[in-house]
Amino acid sequence: MASSIPGLRPVPLLKGRVNLMRFFGDPVGVMTKIYREHGKLGAVTAHDSSMVCAFGPEYNQEILANSRQFFNWADLPVEFPEGSPASRFGINLTAMNGGEHKRHRQMMQPPFLRSNIASYRDDMVETIEEVLADWPQQGTINLKDEMVRISMLVMMRCMFGLRVKEEALALGQMSLDFLSQAVNPAVMALPLNIPGTPYRKFLDFCGRFEAKFIELIEARRASDAPPKDVLGMLIVAADDEGTHFTNEELVGQTGLLFVAGHETTAFTLIWTVTLLAQHPEVYSKLQEELAPLQGEAPSHEQLAELKYLDAIIKESMRLLPATPNMFMRRGIDPFTLGGYELPSGAKVILSPLITHRMPELYEDPLAFHPERWETIKHSVYEFMPFGAGPRMCLGMGFADLEIRLALAMIVQRWRVALSPKTVVDTKVRGITMGPKKGYEVGVFTPDTEPELHPIQGTLRELVSFPK
Repeated sequence: MASSIPGLRPVPLLKGRVNLMRFFGDPVGVMTKIYREHGKLGAVTAHDSSMVCAFGPEYNQEILANSRQFFNWADLPVEFPEGSPASRFGINLTAMNGGEHKRHRQMMQPPFLRSNIASYRDDMVETIEEVLADWPQQGTINLKDEMVRISMLVMMRCMFGLRVKEEALALGQMSLDFLSQAVNPAVMALPLNIPGTPYRKFLDFCGRFEAKFIELIEARRASDAPPKDVLGMLIVAADDEGTHFTNEELVGQTGLLFVAGHETTAFTLIWTVTLLAQHPEVYSKLQEELAPLQGEAPSHEQLAELKYLDAIIKESMRLLPATPNMFMRRGIDPFTLGGYELPSGAKVILSPLITHRMPELYEDPLAFHPERWETIKHSVYEFMPFGAGPRMCLGMGFADLEIRLALAMIVQRWRVALSPKTVVDTKVRGITMGPKKGYEVGVFTPDTEPELHPIQGTLRELVSFPK
């Protein structure tokens, strides 16, 4: 049994610290390099078993299905004062393991049961309609801004019952600011609780952000209306002993759902529309499938019949998953992986993006080819945009419904095309991958055949676009 695992060469004197910084700065680039040079198993730093990458369905199943041996590792990169609002935002499923995770996950399931997800459809459609009403019949839009606006307003309405656009956008902007500050290197590098530091500014911001959540929670607790949104259902949720979520637990759990949920949905919509714009024959075929809807949003029954729409979304999530690397798993006891002995505490990084690009699983893996889903058969560990195992994303059905509705409504009403010299660079923030900056796209009447302009930027490293 081997104990020294190969991996990326360390920098002299600095040892593995540089490689660690490189990984968190560019996880997609580092994982791709490890896979290219070392195959399905490799260390972030050679001969250092404290952090390794494991790629492919066999390792995905071995790690994700065994939640007793492999705990989710979601330790915050910096400590916050105990009992502070910043620390309470860390009270969520990603930071929980064992019995605590099981109890909280069971309590959080009701809003995401199939019957309840179906009840969100009309609110989703109405919210998407409000955003699309502001689009020109022919002109340009900022694709990133518009997809973020759709996902943000849908989440605010379905999660918190906020129907006033201005109020929803204001809280949504606070969530974006929270995420931006939470991953700010200055907050992590200088955690000094003194006036003027980024760390103190973040602590103060978290206090204001938590106050808004508490305000929403208290208003919902005081309401006699039956719970129809996610927050309302979580307030009345109880475990087997009849215990309910505290306000602090609700802040952490709903904060996670919103911050993570709306961003991953927005990025999936951005990538799917961008891929369609660069593949006009796929766009036209989807328009043909949607034509019987006559411009209307599909019902649940109609969505089940839209096979090409389903294939396009699957292919987009395969090629450009919004979460390219999963949360790390930490071995509780010493364990073996791929013939190597790893110590307790060793962290294993899994990657949907790398798995989805393995040629033995997907022929011509860098190509956008929705037709492959007409015949392909895959396991949950071969195609896992929402994860797999007992920690699979709770909001999968919610996000899936929103993405399908939004895409069906957009494609029926507009033909979208990239503007000349469009640069699309990818950026990973936390565990999500989206465009580094927003970019303009042209929107035209559905029967228009706009000129196809080549795309520029780092997205070309992940997708083989048509010449």
